[in-house]
Amino acid sequence: MDTFQKFNEGYLPSKGAFFSSLTNEPVSDDDYAHCQNVWKSFNLKTLVEYHDLYVTSDVILLADVFQNFQQLCLNFYKLDPCHCYTVPGLAWQACLYMSRVKLELFTDLDMHLFVERGIRGGISMISHRFSLANNQYLDSYEENKPSKYILYLDANNLYGWALSQPLPTHGFEWITEPIDFMEISDESNIDYILEVDMDYPQNPHNLHNDSRNIKCDK
Repeated sequence: MDTFQKFNEGYLPSKGAFFSSLTNEPVSDDDYAHCQNVWKSFNLKTLVEYHDLYVTSDVILLADVFQNFQQLCLNFYKLDPCHCYTVPGLAWQACLYMSRVKLELFTDLDMHLFVERGIRGGISMISHRFSLANNQYLDSYEENKPSKYILYLDANNLYGWALSQPLPTHGFEWITEPIDFMEISDESNIDYILEVDMDYPQNPHNLHNDSRNIKCDK
């Protein structure tokens, strides 16, 4: 389609006219046969009718998916996603509605800035440009060198998992008395946000270069 006038053509173009600039490949025999079947089954007369049928089918499919999603939200959360701008906004409303929690706002500016400095986010991957394995099961294995393997891991739902853990809601206060934080249970109803000065041993530097275990402010 390179001109609007072609919309008025009263025949289906030949197979050679169907070419994908994305895959740089012509249409397959099966796909073109499906195209011919659609043209015949719906008794299409022009390319504009074919175009409108495709757009209508696409919109109806999306509408079906959204209506199903809308009904799920109404059933589980009693909330209509049509009243939200984004899905994160819907999730926030569902969290507040279902938990019935009343969030305490910071009134101490220093406390607000303290927490803000500890926020982590953004890229959630270990970007290592090149790694050379020495795998004994491959032809390139070198016996005189230590074995080294490359493992690909994909951790899903990082934010979802974190947000499903206990989250702070109220009762924020500064702690002045000394506390042995190593003795605090993971099941405790009270948690702590720490800012510490520490010595980072030299030994793990290379190991932790690509993924630090803590947030560091130099």
